[in-house]
Amino acid sequence: MLIGIHHVINDATKWEQGKQSLMSKMQAGTLPAGIKPVFVVPAKDQKVTFCLWEADSLDTVKKFIDRELGAAARNDYFEVDTKNAIGLPEVAAGKK
Repeated sequence: MLIGIHHVINDATKWEQGKQSLMSKMQAGTLPAGIKPVFVVPAKDQKVTFCLWEADSLDTVKKFIDRELGAAARNDYFEVDTKNAIGLPEVAAGKK
């Protein structure tokens, strides 16, 4: 399943620290089992970011992201309706 996250950043320093921790885990291949980032779309002003993750459940992503980013942002999570989405990468949309 695909999970979208809309982050509204309220502490830029903590956000950057959390983001660096996430990047390190991605590069080291140490993300929790069952989750994989698809893409990250930050706003130019760095006040909001949209992320898309592949995961076995929304709760798995939520627990991980909330632990990594803490109070750096307000995070709104939702399961993506892949049948009605436009422009998803083919692999993420289940087409490959």
